[in-house]
This record gives sequence, structure tokens and C-alpha cells, in this order.
Amino acid sequence: MALLSAGQPQFDPHELTAERVRHLYRRRHAGWWINAVSGAFVALVCWSTFGRWVLLWYALFLLAHGVQWLMGRLRSQDEERVVMPIDSVRPHRLAALMAGGAWGVAGAMLPWLSANQIPIVLVLVVVATVVSLPRMAAMPDIFLCFVAAALLPTALGAFWLPFEQAQMVWLVVGLVSAVLWLSSRSVEADLMEVVLKRLSLERMAWEDKLTGLSNRRRFDAVLAEEWRRSSRMGVPLSLLLLDVDHFKLFNDSYGHTAGDACLTLVGGVLGTTVKRAGDFAARYGGEEFVVLLFHTSRADAQALAERLRHAVHALGVDHGMSPHGIVTVSVGGATIVPHGDALPQTLIDQADEALYKAKEAGRNQVVWSDVLM
Repeated sequence: MALLSAGQPQFDPHELTAERVRHLYRRRHAGWWINAVSGAFVALVCWSTFGRWVLLWYALFLLAHGVQWLMGRLRSQDEERVVMPIDSVRPHRLAALMAGGAWGVAGAMLPWLSANQIPIVLVLVVVATVVSLPRMAAMPDIFLCFVAAALLPTALGAFWLPFEQAQMVWLVVGLVSAVLWLSSRSVEADLMEVVLKRLSLERMAWEDKLTGLSNRRRFDAVLAEEWRRSSRMGVPLSLLLLDVDHFKLFNDSYGHTAGDACLTLVGGVLGTTVKRAGDFAARYGGEEFVVLLFHTSRADAQALAERLRHAVHALGVDHGMSPHGIVTVSVGGATIVPHGDALPQTLIDQADEALYKAKEAGRNQVVWSDVLM
């Protein structure tokens, strides 16, 4: 199902993934307790049939749902993260399979239960899948994993029941599956409509209207976030500062309209070149742009800086007041592995110093900070 129709703003799919996962764990504490109490009731109902063996099931049940709760807790520690690679949802999918499978084992126990116990356990399994809908519908594939892991073993276990009871189980499982599938599509559509509206409002606050890139305000927030993440993981964080060479002379010669068009073209180069999940480009102010590269070594960041410089050069925008004859950019870069008392401003200062050296050396080049941290 298409999430974006014509006329709607286009959002980075990694950004939408982060929003979906955030919603997935919105009420993880309440969800864990509801499942724990429901599972305890199943154990109580089945005690007379399985005895202490049901305690083993319940322990594994709590473990499975505990893993899902832990995934939510880890996600909440990274709450400010605005993008997530799409393939990073695999652990969340596995956690949903484990949680649903714990209910599926309860459903698979139906053939050993009495006629009075079967409806109770079946209802609890069904209710567990239904109450997960509002939270998990944000990610249909994860919801499908949970529901399939819960209901498929229940349906298969019914083959060992008397035919009349098996029919009842299959009818309930079939109807619930159909209703959940239809409802999940509707809930997802409603949810994504709300999410997209909220993202649109947020974008208005942090988007540079001229270039379509993020603005300085958004950059400051992302830098603080990525600095913490890099420090926690012990990985390098690289930053590029780009300055359009002799831009004031360009404005004076060609006019502000042409100047705006020039900045838009340079912003477009950044938007199409800086596209790896987790990388970030913004207009820093005036004719300056900034690129933040998470978990990127100095060599890789320098290579990207050169690609950006060459891409702007390849635009071939006339600039009669420049010694190069066309619009070019100077780039200053720095790479840091955040640690100790170092502050994010340190990374900016180092890149800014490198940019100054690039300008002093004749512009249209990349210079990297020699400071190692």
C-alpha cells in the first residue's frame, strides 16, 4: 500500500522506519504486564493438566516477552535518533516471532486440555493477538510475524482435537486472522496519516526553504545526538564544512535571484550525493553547508568531500568574478572519535579551521584537520 500520494511531501524511508519502530514500543511496560498476567492465567488454567511443566512454559513465555520489552528499552535509549536503516528492523521482527511463539505454544497445548479449558486458553491467545494490533500495526510485517507465530501453532494443534472442537478452533482462528489483516491495513493507514502530518510540521520547523536541506537548528540537534551515539559506540564521527567560493562577488555580479539559484543547485548536489542512511546534510548559514557522517573514517569522509567538490565543479555555473570561471566550493573536514570531556563544538571548530586553510590555499580544494582525537 502506498504511504505517500501525489502532492504529499516525500520522506526518507529510513526516517519513516524510525517513526514506525518508535510507535511499536510506545506502551511496552503496559504491554509486558498485560501479557505477563494473561500468561499467568493460562498457566493457572493448565496447571491441573500439565502440573509443574506449565511453569517451564511460563518462564520461557516471560523470557520471550522480556526480550521484546528489552528491544523497546534499547530503542528508547536512542529516542532522538531520526533515521534507522530499513534492514535494522530484523531484531525487532525476531523479538515479535518469539513473543508470538510463546502464545503459539499455549495454543498448541489445546489437544491435551479438557473441554472446559480449551475455550479459555483459545480466547486468551486470540485476545493477545487482538490487543497487540494498535501498537504493532505501525509495522505490518512485524505484526504478521507475531500473529502467525501465535495462531498458526494453535490451528495446527487443533488437528489432534475431536473434529467438532477442531472446527471451532479453525473457525475462530480464521475469522480472527481475516479481521486482524483487514483491521491492520486500516489502522496502519490512519496511523501513517498522523505520522506524516506530524513529520510535515516538524519539517517546516527544521527545513531550509531555499535548498530543501535541513537548517542550522536541525543540524545542532542531530550533531548532539550523533555525538552521543558515536561516544557510546566508540566510532568516528566526521564533519565537512563547505563554502561557495567568492559567493559575495557572485551575488554582486549576477543578483540575488541568481545567488539563490546557485545555492539551490549546490544544495541539490548535497542532497543527491549524501544519501547513506545516517548521513546528514544541512545549510549551515549563508553560503556555507555542512555534512555530518556517522561511523565514517577520515579516508572515507575525504573521498566524499572530493566527490562533492567535483560534483559542484561539474555543474559548470558561470562565475566571471572567480579565477576558476565557474562556481566552486572549498571544503574543510575533521574526524573525531568522541571521548572524555570533548564537546561537539570541537568538531565544528576543527572543520572550520581546515576550511579557512582551504580558502587561504587558493580555494576549490579539500583540506582536512591535522588534529587527532
